[in-house]
Amino acid sequence: SRRRVAEHSFRARARVRAKAAMPRPLFVAATRQHVGKTTVSLALMAGLQKRFNKVGYIKPVGQQHVEVIGSDGAAVRVDK
Repeated sequence: SRRRVAEHSFRARARVRAKAAMPRPLFVAATRQHVGKTTVSLALMAGLQKRFNKVGYIKPVGQQHVEVIGSDGAAVRVDK
């Protein structure tokens, strides 16, 4: 009947709106370090912020470190 068609149409539109509102992750990766991932990510953020209200950014910490012995004999970890 018409009521079922209208109800189905309403539910379908609601699903489309809900799907469009869900966050969609974007992962920026490279095969080496120090090749501009942060710069590219910030440029993407700037562009996405012009288009969408809410945009998030997370930079995972995963740098490689080297242990260096200081003058006092204590071990210090520095970026490789």
